[in-house]
Amino acid sequence: MWRFLIMKIIATDKTIKKIVIVEIERIENLIYLKAINVDEINLNHIDVTNVTNMNELFKDMTLSKPLNIEEWNFKNIINTIEMFNSSIEKTNPEMWRV
Repeated sequence: MWRFLIMKIIATDKTIKKIVIVEIERIENLIYLKAINVDEINLNHIDVTNVTNMNELFKDMTLSKPLNIEEWNFKNIINTIEMFNSSIEKTNPEMWRV
């Protein structure tokens, strides 16, 4: 059994899109390789406290598992235009901590 240490990643407006893409690809690859057995793609280790713009953040993404961003703190977010536009996976906004 593999063990992974997940460190908190602090995102900014400039880095959030790249961080999300890299982390989703990393988790999807581990799922594909059967290195992990998970029910969801958990991105709660990304600290979005300093992010104000999530415009098109998940746009056009196709995910193999539901997305978990339940612990993200959205209090500083100003722009979420098209955040999930054309995404197959839609995350329930009611689970967001706002």
